[in-house]
Amino acid sequence: MTNGMPRISAALRMAALLTLAASTAAMAQNEPAKIETVAIPAPDAERLALARDLIAQAFPEEKREALFTDAMDAMMKPLRKALDSETECDPELAAITNRKFDSWFETSKVVAKKHIPAQMDAMAQAYAREFSAKELSEYSAFAATPGGKHFFLRNTAILSDPSVAAASENYMRELVPIMSKMSEELNAEIAAYKGKHPAKGKAKH
Repeated sequence: MTNGMPRISAALRMAALLTLAASTAAMAQNEPAKIETVAIPAPDAERLALARDLIAQAFPEEKREALFTDAMDAMMKPLRKALDSETECDPELAAITNRKFDSWFETSKVVAKKHIPAQMDAMAQAYAREFSAKELSEYSAFAATPGGKHFFLRNTAILSDPSVAAASENYMRELVPIMSKMSEELNAEIAAYKGKHPAKGKAKH
């Protein structure tokens, strides 16, 4: 094993990005978290109502937490296997890495679930801007059918399909060393910059 720790560090940062991606397709039962808003034109009221109906049809509230958790678990498994391959020759390092990964992952679930409802409403707004009222009505009608319910409720389960999981694991095994190299380059550039420039205070907002 070479450069194991930089690769692990890079992989953990990548895991954070993957969790954010997963959260856009998952839901939770908590109240929407308070987040900063930006000035964005309001979507058409009719289309927004239809989009929110689509979200409600596709992802029933009582199913949301399980959908969210399953999606995160499925996306993290390939990364976990890639990390394991980095530490397989060093059991003690593997124990440290696994402990840190487990702690980070459980914490990330708690934080992410708190923000998912607000993200889902933001998705409804995005749907309202992207799709016509006719299209949104058609999607909601599909979501209300047995086939539509199955499609939406089991869509994230596809991530755990053996073929998808194997392809994802191969992708992660190739990506982790790349992320390691990029991380090392970034750290070197930051160190060089700090060496040439005095420390600057944080910008005031």
